Amino acid sequence: MSHTEEYQSKLVTAAEAVSVVKSGDIVEYGFFNGKPIACDIALAERHEELEEVQIFTAVTLPPVPEVAKHPDSFVYHDWQFSKISRIMQRDFSVAWYCPSLYHRGPIMYREQMGPMRNVAIVQVGPMDEHGYFNLGPQNSTGI
Repeated sequence: MSHTEEYQSKLVTAAEAVSVVKSGDIVEYGFFNGKPIACDIALAERHEELEEVQIFTAVTLPPVPEVAKHPDSFVYHDWQFSKISRIMQRDFSVAWYCPSLYHRGPIMYREQMGPMRNVAIVQVGPMDEHGYFNLGPQNSTGI
């Protein structure tokens, strides 16, 4: 099977992709512009059936994540507490600042966050001819 055929066989809708998230899960959204907007919307649509889902990211960019509008179901953690995250904290009481030193990120993910994280959802570029995906600037997170 070629890379393209294998890729096509694994494609699912955003709703199907986030169906793996359970109450109490820790979800990685990726950094910067890697926020998975379609999956964020689909995950927020499940707010009535989920509790205590922890979302981790850094440098949140517009638009405001849909999960932030459901503080009874989701807690949004931003490692860098961007302007959008400060607005989310002010308006929805759902975003929390997790201070960290950027150079300690890989250690934090390997030794602290990695074993606890259940789901990683990040936006990537199109698959290349070798079957690889470009994570863009969010590849620095240690995903």
